[in-house]
Amino acid sequence: MFEFSAEQVSKFREDGFVTVPNLLSSEEVARLNERTDAILAGQVQFPKEFIHLEPEQANSPVALIDRPLVVRKISNLATRDSVFFGLLKHPNVIQTVTAVLGPDVKLLNDQMLCKPARYGSAKPYHQDSPYWPIQPMELMTMWIALDDATLENGCLRYLRGSHKKGPLEHDERLGHHRMPQGWRDLPDSPEEVAVPIPAGSAICHHSLVLHETKPNTTWNRRRGLSVVFMRATSRWTADSPAPKFYQVAGQSHPGCV
Repeated sequence: MFEFSAEQVSKFREDGFVTVPNLLSSEEVARLNERTDAILAGQVQFPKEFIHLEPEQANSPVALIDRPLVVRKISNLATRDSVFFGLLKHPNVIQTVTAVLGPDVKLLNDQMLCKPARYGSAKPYHQDSPYWPIQPMELMTMWIALDDATLENGCLRYLRGSHKKGPLEHDERLGHHRMPQGWRDLPDSPEEVAVPIPAGSAICHHSLVLHETKPNTTWNRRRGLSVVFMRATSRWTADSPAPKFYQVAGQSHPGCV
């Protein structure tokens, strides 16, 4: 029987991340992977603007021969596809997010990170929260493995406890949302931890913990679904009007997201 324990909540708060074994069954994983293949094959309706290719492969012969082989990311699956939408009502997901964030929770966004075989590029160390106009910076990303995530195919790596440093400076001159040169040379640099997990398991991480993935050097793709949750008491800080966010659990609050 699935249970997200008080010990796991404590580890999330202390380390900035925690593994969640057996979040989904093998049958549930297979259904999501079949749906992904159907979306990429054009067998079900899905907006093409939410399907993104590996930048260096977008115009390559591989992309021309078989475009799904170089898909890097698919955005908004949970809110645009009926099968993936079911994850937002999954009892194991609800139990986990409310244990960490409390009873009132909303969805910020989701994306599948595909890491295509041989072409899946690295994502250097970064924090998630600086991408989003949400305060406080205390969101939770649930990263669900839909294939085994291994050291060779680009599993997540974290700097343990780095969320406690708060939002860090980024240097956009190095590329979008990159850490400045020399940031790893600090004397109190946190311990790096690689976190391989099997398909069906998940990792929950704090929106300020530093994390990265290496390239996929294998001949098999590595799919992971990243779903971002926030407290319903969070605030939208951009000048533009706030979008309507899906209520995952509990109730909404006036003046908040």
